Amino acid sequence: CCAVNPGVGFCTEEVNLCRLPGWDRQSYGYHGDDGHAFPGRGQGRDYGPTFTAGDVIGAILNRAEKTISYTKNGIHLGVAFNGVSEERLFPTVGFRTKEEEIKVNFGETEFVADFQSMWSEQCERVLSSIEKVPVPSPSGLGPSGCVAEIILDYLIHHRYWQTAALVARDLMGDSREVGEDEQRKIIARQKIYDAVVNGNIDEALSQTDSIAPGTLETHPQILFKLRCQKFMEMLQGGEDETHAALQFGRTILTPSCSKKDDQAFLSEVLTLIAYEDPNQSPFGHLLKPEYRRELADELNSAILTQQGRSKRSSLETVHNQMMASFEELRSLGDMRCRLVDVRGQLLDGLPENNNV
Repeated sequence: CCAVNPGVGFCTEEVNLCRLPGWDRQSYGYHGDDGHAFPGRGQGRDYGPTFTAGDVIGAILNRAEKTISYTKNGIHLGVAFNGVSEERLFPTVGFRTKEEEIKVNFGETEFVADFQSMWSEQCERVLSSIEKVPVPSPSGLGPSGCVAEIILDYLIHHRYWQTAALVARDLMGDSREVGEDEQRKIIARQKIYDAVVNGNIDEALSQTDSIAPGTLETHPQILFKLRCQKFMEMLQGGEDETHAALQFGRTILTPSCSKKDDQAFLSEVLTLIAYEDPNQSPFGHLLKPEYRRELADELNSAILTQQGRSKRSSLETVHNQMMASFEELRSLGDMRCRLVDVRGQLLDGLPENNNV
């Protein structure tokens, strides 16, 4: 600051620039001569110390909390104005005499004030306000019981029956247990999952019909994908298997392909035949373990639906709802969303090489 007692603040483009910031509506200013804060009217109020030539003043427009605050020579002076709701505000400096000047830094060089710490503190305030919002449980279990139920549901959904039994015993006591019938269903789903991942499609189809009759009939697209997977497994079994695969394609795959999406997928699968090494084809990803696991997960969800359970775990549903809510808030212009790293909060404390 090279000027003597300027006024520093923000204003809209409609404000008279011949007036000091804070003297008129839609204008906010911190004045160096008396240290007063002027909230859009001629009368100011005590705010901070005076400042003059040689001082470094920082002005912070906080869109998330709708405040304006200032720093002097790196020291935060606190909030000067609350309820700042104007959509377009511009940094403004007002001089009292002619031929005064100031040096302005919009981030080209390092700031004197520690704005990173202020940012972190604000993020903590937003997170704290979120955590204080009461969320009543429809089941009446309370926070700890609700979390335990969500964890248990996730473990059952993804077939971790032994861990699920321990969670039910240690966290939920007599209120919940993983019974023998439920354990058998989980183990059966795990065997089906493993069969798909290992390329044993006939076994997966047979076991699915055994533990959840009607699953494949009510999910024809998954059945078609499984048949395509069988075809691809046969292609990798040598020359004899290739001939059998072609016969399987003509008699089973092609007649069952009726939907446009299925036809497009079948076209990709059949392209593999043209390559000496199908793994090097443009659709080689269909032969990788990752695709098998993806297909196995789809079948697992279909079986759960057939058994009267949700195709997604409660945890995944909560996560999807949370992400959708944040996106909706962003689209509505709620700036607080920019302060919360949702994914970072979820992964906090997990190893860096996690696969979430």
